[in-house]
Amino acid sequence: MAVNGSVSDEGVDQAEVSAEDDVDEVEAKPSRSAISLPKAGRRRLPIVLIGVTAVVAVAIIAVVVTSGSSGSKTTSTTTPTNPAFVAFQDKSAGFELSYPSTWQKGTPNDPNVPLLLNFGAGGFDTLLVRVVPIEAAQVNTASATDIKAFTDAIISGTNVNVLKQQALTINKLPAYYYFYSLPKDPATGVILVHSHFFIFPPHQMVALTFQTVDQDFQKFAAAFDQVVSSVQTIPTP
Repeated sequence: MAVNGSVSDEGVDQAEVSAEDDVDEVEAKPSRSAISLPKAGRRRLPIVLIGVTAVVAVAIIAVVVTSGSSGSKTTSTTTPTNPAFVAFQDKSAGFELSYPSTWQKGTPNDPNVPLLLNFGAGGFDTLLVRVVPIEAAQVNTASATDIKAFTDAIISGTNVNVLKQQALTINKLPAYYYFYSLPKDPATGVILVHSHFFIFPPHQMVALTFQTVDQDFQKFAAAFDQVVSSVQTIPTP
């Protein structure tokens, strides 16, 4: 089944969930259909991050993408099984993923962001990976309803237009997915869309935010699905 474009059945299982609570303008879609690209003229903004504190606070902040690596001692890049992809590991958080070797690493300014990648012209097309420690008291990850309530609280605190959301299982990890557009940037006239995955390894929330200019989304959708389907847990030190 495809989430963005062409994710395989082995990597991601989908379960459509009603989206009536705590989000704006949700459009229901059949579970087997690909996400529709938002039409031009909806809304845009420069790259943003959605963060969560111990009490589910939300912050959307600008990020400057620069060349080089993050320098984190807890992460590593290894030789990929697929030569077109690079394997990335965050041993402290206990997860790994793979991404296309043509995507360029940036230097995030946030210690909770172990990976920032740029894959398009103009610095707008990016993948940001954020890791947030969570306690069992904050969210019961065995319950899709609890996960939805937790992630809805994050998304509802932002000025975005949610177009689709659904519960997922990614390599046996519970997850929740949102596809939304951002407010139009008055300076550039750019409309950005986010394909946003909240994944829950034990004691962590790993958020993958794929950002593109609205007209670029379909071009990168299949690659997004490949990256998401590669996410899995690894032993922690």
